[in-house]
Amino acid sequence: MATVEVARPNEGVDNLMLGYSDLRSLQTRRPLVIARGDGIRVIDENGKSYIESCASFFNASFGYSEHELAEAAYEQFKLMPLYSSASHRTVDVVLRLTEMLTARLPLPDAHISYCCSGTEANDYAVKFMRYRNVYEGKAAKRKVISRQNSYHGSTVVDSSLGGAKGLHDSFALDMADYRFVTQPDYFNNRLEGESEAEFVARLAKELEDVIQEAGPETIGMFFAEPICFSSGLTPPPDGYWPAMKAVLDRYDILHMDDEVITGFGRTGDWTAVDNTLGFKPDLMTLAKGISASYFPFAVTVISDPVYQGMLKGNDIQHGFHHAGTLHGHPVGAAIVIRVIELMEERKVLEHVREMIPVLHKGIHAWRGHEAIADTRAVGLAGAIQLDPAAFGPKGEENRGQMGQRLLECCMERGLIVRPRADSVIIGPPLIAGAADYEEIFALLALGMKDLQEEMRRA
Repeated sequence: MATVEVARPNEGVDNLMLGYSDLRSLQTRRPLVIARGDGIRVIDENGKSYIESCASFFNASFGYSEHELAEAAYEQFKLMPLYSSASHRTVDVVLRLTEMLTARLPLPDAHISYCCSGTEANDYAVKFMRYRNVYEGKAAKRKVISRQNSYHGSTVVDSSLGGAKGLHDSFALDMADYRFVTQPDYFNNRLEGESEAEFVARLAKELEDVIQEAGPETIGMFFAEPICFSSGLTPPPDGYWPAMKAVLDRYDILHMDDEVITGFGRTGDWTAVDNTLGFKPDLMTLAKGISASYFPFAVTVISDPVYQGMLKGNDIQHGFHHAGTLHGHPVGAAIVIRVIELMEERKVLEHVREMIPVLHKGIHAWRGHEAIADTRAVGLAGAIQLDPAAFGPKGEENRGQMGQRLLECCMERGLIVRPRADSVIIGPPLIAGAADYEEIFALLALGMKDLQEEMRRA
C-alpha cells in the first residue's frame, strides 16, 4: 500500500485536510509524503522513488527538477517579487507574456484575463459570459450545459459544472442554472448495436432536447473539455464536435473550451483546438502546463466578439469591476515566459509528437488482455479500462474501484497512475522519453500481475 500505518499521526497530519482523501483515514494512516523530485520521478520521505506517470494531475509538464524555471522565478523575485495587476497598473513582465500568448493561441485578437488556477479560470469564464450577455441584451442567457462525469474545478460554480450528482447533493449546490448531457464515451455509453455515427447523432439530439427543455433563451454556454480526462480519458468519436457546434450555433450558445489539461503541449500543440475541435471556441481556459505548475498561474482567453460585448458593460459601468490580488503575478508570468521559451528552444512540441505513437502503442498493446475491457489513447495520454468480471467475485465486489486497486499495486512497484472508476490513465510529463515509457509499461504490467494474484487469493 502507498500509506504507512502509525501508532499516532505525526505533527500536522491530523490537522491536514487532504482533498480526494479519506479524512478519517488521515487520523491513523500516514499519507505518502514526497520529499523531492528528479525528472519525471518523485522520491518519498523514506527514499523510495516513483515514476509519476500522470505528471501529478497532468500538470508537471517539465517534471520535478527543471532548474531553468526555478532560476526564472529567482531572477523575478529579485527584480520585482510581487505586484497586483489592476487599477490601471501592471508590470512589464505581464505585458511581455500577454504578447507571447496571443501570438501562439488560436483565437484571433484574443484577450487575456489572468488568475491563479484552472478552477478560477473556469469560474471566470462563466462570470464573463453572464457579464457579456447582460450588456448584449441577453441577461436571461445565463444557464450552462456541461457533461456528465466531468470535472472543471472546486468552487461552487465549478463544482456545479462538474457532472457528478453525488457532489452536487453533498455540498448542497444550487443547480438551477446547470444542465447536463452525456459524455461522448462511445465504449461505455453507446446503446446495443449503435454505430459511432448513430451515437453522435443521438448526443446532438440530446443536446438540442436539453436546450429546448430549459428554454433556448436561457442557455448561455456549453462548457466542455476537448478530451475529458475526468471521465477516464474519453476522446469523442469522429463527427462529435461538428455535430455539437451546429446545435450551439443554431441557438446562439457560446462554446467554452476547457484546456486546463490539454493546453500547452498535451496534444502536441499549444492547444487542442485545431487538431481536436476543428473550430474556434468563444472562450478558452489554460492552467496546469502553462507554468509547468512551478507557480499557480492560469488564464481565461476571450474571443474578440465576446470581448466586444464586455466592452459595452465596461462603458456603462465606467470600468471593468473584476480583479484579484494575485492575478498576473510577476513571478508566475516570468515562469510562463520561460516555459514558452524552453518549449521552443528544446522543441518540446516536436518531442511530444514523436512520443505520442510510443505511448499509444504501449496502451493499445493491452487490447485483448484477459483483464482489459477497453483501451483509449489521444495525444500524450492513454487509458486502460479493467473488466471487473475478469477478476472473479472480488473484482465484481470492487466494480467502480478497480482503477484505485491497480494504483495501489503499481505504487508498490514504484509507479503512480491516475485511477478513474475501473480505468487508469497515463499522461506523463512532456519531457518523458522512449526509455521512460518502456519502464512505465513494464511496471504497469507488474502491477497488473500483482492485482490479478491478489484478487485470486481473495
